[in-house]
Amino acid sequence: MLRLTFLCLLMLAGPARSVPAKEESMGDFARHVQVICEKAPAPCSKLRALQKAHEALLGEAKACGPRCPAPDMDRLLRRAFDQLLDCERVVKLPSCEALGYWMMDPGYASGLPDVGGWIASESGRLEKVLDPLEAEAARLERSRDSPGKTDEIVALAVRGGQAYDDFAALSLLIDRAGEPGWDATKARRAKANVLAERLASLRDRLIALESSHRLASVSRFDASLAPMEPGGPGLRVPRRSEEKMARLLNDPFARRTAEEGVGLRPPESPLSGAPARREGTYMLSAPRPLPARPTVREVPPPGASEFEEKILASLTADANWVEIAKAGGMTRTVGDPIGRAGLVHRQGKATCAVVSQQGVLMEYGVLPESSADRKKIEAELAGKARRGGYFYDEGTYLKHSGNLLIASGLLVTKSAHAEPADLDAAVMRGGIVIVDVNGDALYGGKGFVGHTVIVTGAERARWGGRVLGYYINDSDPPSGSSGSKILIPRARFLKAWRGIKERQIMEAR
Repeated sequence: MLRLTFLCLLMLAGPARSVPAKEESMGDFARHVQVICEKAPAPCSKLRALQKAHEALLGEAKACGPRCPAPDMDRLLRRAFDQLLDCERVVKLPSCEALGYWMMDPGYASGLPDVGGWIASESGRLEKVLDPLEAEAARLERSRDSPGKTDEIVALAVRGGQAYDDFAALSLLIDRAGEPGWDATKARRAKANVLAERLASLRDRLIALESSHRLASVSRFDASLAPMEPGGPGLRVPRRSEEKMARLLNDPFARRTAEEGVGLRPPESPLSGAPARREGTYMLSAPRPLPARPTVREVPPPGASEFEEKILASLTADANWVEIAKAGGMTRTVGDPIGRAGLVHRQGKATCAVVSQQGVLMEYGVLPESSADRKKIEAELAGKARRGGYFYDEGTYLKHSGNLLIASGLLVTKSAHAEPADLDAAVMRGGIVIVDVNGDALYGGKGFVGHTVIVTGAERARWGGRVLGYYINDSDPPSGSSGSKILIPRARFLKAWRGIKERQIMEAR
C-alpha cells in the first residue's frame, strides 16, 4: 500500500543500546568529520559548523554544572538532540547520535550536568512525597464531616497539583535523556510508571472526596488537566461519557467483567467507585488494576471452550476469521470502538502521532469532540508540540510519542519492549492505548512506514478469553476507509507492532 500524500514518519533516533563510551561517541564524530572533509567538501562546512555549535553547547553545559536546574537541563538536552537531527540531515553517520547524547556520558567531560543523578534523585523524592499524600487521602476518607474538612480536601488538591507538575517535568526529562529501548531509559521509565499509577489513584480518590463534598476542581491535579495554552479556556474536567458507560454496563458480559475489576466498574459508593457527575461537568471513572494476563470472565457450558477453540483454530486471517467468529456470537467486544469512532480524522503530513494524541485529548474532554474544525486544532497541537520539542518536520520521534498528552496535563505511562500480554492487559483496562506500528504491515503490506495509531478496543473469545483482534483508529487509513473502528486480526497487528523494535505502548491514566 502506497502512502505518499499522508506519510507519517515515526523516526527511530538511535539503536536500543546503552550510551556509547567516550571513544565511541564524540571522538568518532570528529574523526568522521575529518574523513568527510578530505573526500567530500560539500557537506564539510555544515559539519564543521555543527562541531562549533557543539563546542558552544558544551561550554554552556559546563557553566550550568552538575547541579544544573531541571529546566536548564531540559533546554540543553533539547538543543543537543536538535544538533543530532541537523547532523543526520547533512549526512547519515552512526556517530551523529553522539551529538544528541554526549551529556549522558559521564566520561566525556568533567563538570557536566548530572542528568541521570537528578532523575534518580527526583524519582526517589516523589516516592516520598506521595506517601503522606496517600495517607492524608485515607484519613479524609475515614473521617467524619467537620467544618474544616473542606479546607483539608482543597489543601490536598493543591499539594497533589504540585506533585503532578513535578512528575510531568520528570517524565519529559526522562525522554530527553535517552531512547526508549535503552536499558537506562527503561529502568527510569519503570519507576516513573509506578509514580504515574500512584498519582492516578490519588487523583481519583481526590475527585471522589470533592464530589462527596460538592466541591469543584481546585487544581490541575484533581482534573488531571492543564490549560491547552496560556490564556485558553481554562480547566476542563476529564470526561467519561455517561452514555458510553451506561451502554457498557447494561451489557451482561461487560457488567460481569466490570464486577471482576476489569474496565469500567459500576458505581458502588462516593469513595470507592466511579464518582457521580458534578453539575455541568463529567467525572473520570476510577481505573482498576488488571492482572498481567486477563482471566476467563464467563462460565461456559460444558465443552464450549474446547469447541470454540477448535472452530477458531480452523479459521484463518485470509478468511476474515475475526469477523466470522464475531458474527457467530463467539466473541465479545472490549473497550468502546463505536463510541470512540469520532476521535479520528485524516492527518496532514507526518502528524499521525499528533492526531492520535488529539483523539485521546477529545476522549478526556480536553478538546471538544464535536468540533468540525479538526484540521485547525491539529495544526495548533502540532505547533504546540513543535514548540515543546516533541514534533519535527520529519514527524514525531519514538522518544517523544505521548509527550503532547503529558504537556497537556494527562498522566501517561510508557512501556518499551512490551510483550503481547502487556498490550492485551492495557486494552482490557478499557481505555485508549497509543501504539507505534509499521503502518504498511498493518494492512498486509511488506514495506515499512513508521506510524502511530490508537487502539480503541478489542474482540476477544467469549469463552476462552483470548484476544482475537484489535480495533484501531487510523489517521492514514487505506483508500475508502473512514479510519475508525478498523478491526485488525491479532496476528497481523502484532506483526505490525513488532515492526517497531521498541514495541512501545502508552496509556493515559
